[in-house]
Amino acid sequence: MPQTIVAVAIGTAQPPTLISSNATIPSWARKYINGFIGAFPHTLGANSDYVIDYRQCPADQLLPSATGPGLFTNALQADYILCLSTTVLRAAAQAYPDTDANSPPIIGMCSHPEKEKFKAQKNVCGVKAGRSDDAPDAYRRLLDTVVDPPLNSATVLSDNSYTPSTDGVTNIHNGGDHPTVANVSNPNDVKNWINGANAGEGVLLLPVDWMFGAATDIIGWASNRNVLDFWLVTDWVQASSNQSAFGGYGVPQETSGEYLAQQLNSYWTGQGNPGWFHVPQNRRVWQASQTRANSANVTLNTHGPVIIP
Repeated sequence: MPQTIVAVAIGTAQPPTLISSNATIPSWARKYINGFIGAFPHTLGANSDYVIDYRQCPADQLLPSATGPGLFTNALQADYILCLSTTVLRAAAQAYPDTDANSPPIIGMCSHPEKEKFKAQKNVCGVKAGRSDDAPDAYRRLLDTVVDPPLNSATVLSDNSYTPSTDGVTNIHNGGDHPTVANVSNPNDVKNWINGANAGEGVLLLPVDWMFGAATDIIGWASNRNVLDFWLVTDWVQASSNQSAFGGYGVPQETSGEYLAQQLNSYWTGQGNPGWFHVPQNRRVWQASQTRANSANVTLNTHGPVIIP
């Protein structure tokens, strides 16, 4: 019988999805999953080594509350829990403490686990992609992506209730830039900001899990308005029939997924908790979409980002 890896992301509620092959990865799943499956040295399949029980829900549905039973309960069947944001990690660590012998290993994404309550929890480990630390470089690269007309400033969208986002704002300021910061708390706030922006205006979306969950919608809104959306990942900068993000800088989710596989495999092979892995600096990527640039009538820097047709 295969082991079950429960993978959880923040976004609009979706029914549980069993991933037993690459063909069964839902289009709305985070690209962490593609990287994980590609790097995990075991066979995916209902009759093989493991399957992935993929879940996506709003943050307030992770733990039991007056409005519902919550995802993280003793009824959840999981050999391992893969947490695709800090929000999910916090909830999983609370629901499955290391004082309970039945608690599964929890592996997740977090830029600064040393700041979290779970920092010393023995069944928690993961990957540090440093997205909030990359925010100053991402902001500068957004400006440097466009050469004509010059992009002298851009707006930063931040959720001031989410630590990785507020850390990103602080780091941008500490780096010497002081852009306009617009606080948003849900996808509709982002849509309203985009609808009020001018064509060719740049916007940096800080590493907020619900923004990642709404990426397809946000990219569509920005594309329709010719607003230059720039992300702390590059997974959505693509040459395809689907709408591409304008650009991005940072560790791709797919790359982070490779390291999540490495961390989980330490448990799988009996080596125990591997601690926290910091993604090397050279795994960061800078990309921009030529198609989106053409639509917005801006000229890309040919000596900066990797330009995707």
